[in-house]
Amino acid sequence: MSLIPRIYHFVFGLRKQVEPFSLAYYLCLESCRKLNQPEKIYFYYHYEPYGPYWEAIRPILTLEWVPLNPLVEEYKYREAGLSPFRYAHHSDFVRMEKLVERGGVYADIDTLFLNPIPDALFDKSFVIGSEGHIRDPKTGSSVASLCNAFLMCEPSAAFGRIWLERMAGNFDGSWSNHSTLLPQRLAEEFPELVHIEPETSFYPFAASIPGLAALFEGKVPVPGNAYSAHLWEHLWWDVARTDFSLFSGADLSEDYVRQAKTTYGVAAIAHLPKGTITRIDASGGSRIVRNLRIALGDLLAGVRATVSIAVYPSLKKRWPELGYRLAMARGFRAYQVAKKSLALRNPVEASWMRQILERDHYEIFEEAFCSDDVVIDFGAQAGVFSFASHWLGSRQVHAIEWDADHFALACANLSGLEGVNVESTRIALDEIFIEKKKVKVLRLCSDATVWREVLNCQQLQRVDRIVGEFPSVEDFALLQRHLEDQGMEVRIQHRQQELFVYARRLCK
Repeated sequence: MSLIPRIYHFVFGLRKQVEPFSLAYYLCLESCRKLNQPEKIYFYYHYEPYGPYWEAIRPILTLEWVPLNPLVEEYKYREAGLSPFRYAHHSDFVRMEKLVERGGVYADIDTLFLNPIPDALFDKSFVIGSEGHIRDPKTGSSVASLCNAFLMCEPSAAFGRIWLERMAGNFDGSWSNHSTLLPQRLAEEFPELVHIEPETSFYPFAASIPGLAALFEGKVPVPGNAYSAHLWEHLWWDVARTDFSLFSGADLSEDYVRQAKTTYGVAAIAHLPKGTITRIDASGGSRIVRNLRIALGDLLAGVRATVSIAVYPSLKKRWPELGYRLAMARGFRAYQVAKKSLALRNPVEASWMRQILERDHYEIFEEAFCSDDVVIDFGAQAGVFSFASHWLGSRQVHAIEWDADHFALACANLSGLEGVNVESTRIALDEIFIEKKKVKVLRLCSDATVWREVLNCQQLQRVDRIVGEFPSVEDFALLQRHLEDQGMEVRIQHRQQELFVYARRLCK
């Protein structure tokens, strides 16, 4: 007999309901029912949902009213931006209380089940999934995190009891300290009490611009060992929020699921209700409002960018923190130009362009380049980084791409840009450097063989900066020692499944 009972828990309605129960939540519950065949599905609420999708799914649920948590209800948030998510903090406590009491499987209601949960996981005492690394709200550093959006628990499991006992003392109003960072610390303290699944099991699509684009706008393969997908709805559901995705809750309809042929649509279509349930909302009006807000936001951002680019360079020596604002302003301007001039094949590539330019993921927009600054873009793909380097002023850009399809795309995007050379021959880094006196920036793709060349390169003293995605956290220490021995300061940043490397020469 399994340690974990095959009962499932969902928490919803911990704030007043002002919109009908959505199709996304219906699909979560129905995909759970079809794929996992639970003995019982508990649905905990304080304010009961309403609407046609609720009436359609309600009969399969065991409803249970729950009170609001007094600690969360009375908490005075220091960050105004977190106050609207008080309901999520209520949910953090409810899920742990019910799991420890009854055991079973908990999932956030913005989940889509992809495959049956394997029997082997029900033989564990407590199961939680990694979400990679996130920003520590106290220190600002990148730290490992265990996400509480999908949990499996034996009744009265020791790990669950300890977590629940320590939650109140670790609740500080932040999104993560009590809910994802605390279980990470507990797993390090009591590794024998918990089983940790990799990111792909419950979070195959990251809470990022590319992750959401891959889920809702593109069509990419779903990992075979993915049992569910978390939708991260707080990042995109509101039509007014466009920093992570232009997709919104108003776009998620039955027609979208049937016709869009996206990753989400293909996975969800089998769980649609029989017949069409009329959705009571104003999605058409919402789209109009969203488009107006996007246009107004672009206008205001353009004004801010113009002022920033004109004023901040002369002030950032006195106030270094303005450098970040200058980078964002330049990145915004570059992104606006790139949207009109670069040809990309799918929404996922478009999202990467936004990451590189508007979000400045390679941290190059704080400084302008001189025309003779050499930039080598090794593994250029669509040529976005090369475009950024040209936009910043370099006229010595070498985009090297050996994949035939990417090479053709880079040629189309970069042809006509003065001083940008697109090359298809993959040659050793030493051979590239031997012709250059100095290289301002070397950007490397995530290909492991490329980074191995860095370890063997004899000409790194010619390079001022190295940026790129390193393919393996485990192998990074060797690279770091090598770069430091070459006189470079090395910093890393975890962004979900990617490890970004930033190396800069200390003495030029």
